[in-house]
Amino acid sequence: MFLKDVSGQNVEAFTKVIKALVIVSRNLDNIPFIASCQLIPSCISVSSNILTCMMSRQLEKDEVTSIVLVCLFLEALYDPYFSYRKSIVNETVDTSKIKYHPALLQAEVIPFIYGNNSFVPITS
Repeated sequence: MFLKDVSGQNVEAFTKVIKALVIVSRNLDNIPFIASCQLIPSCISVSSNILTCMMSRQLEKDEVTSIVLVCLFLEALYDPYFSYRKSIVNETVDTSKIKYHPALLQAEVIPFIYGNNSFVPITS
């Protein structure tokens, strides 16, 4: 799954894989297994590679879609109850009903989120 060549076919295949992972990770029973695999570091590596290409050229639609899907995948693993989304709109989050714990945060995620936010302009 390690994508070194950021070409149209490779990004399209990567996008399909991430889309499937997002769907599978929405079932909370699957989160521990998905988190135990090497999928997260691989996804982050590919996404970082795509974002690095953005420095030299404009990203294509499939490339932007793949980055958004990786973010949704990380959200599904680390915030399966969408607590952060709810807190942004001032909704109360009832943590007493949480049955499943989110995946343990892997070391690659933090530099990806904080390091790559300089690539993406913040819009309101």
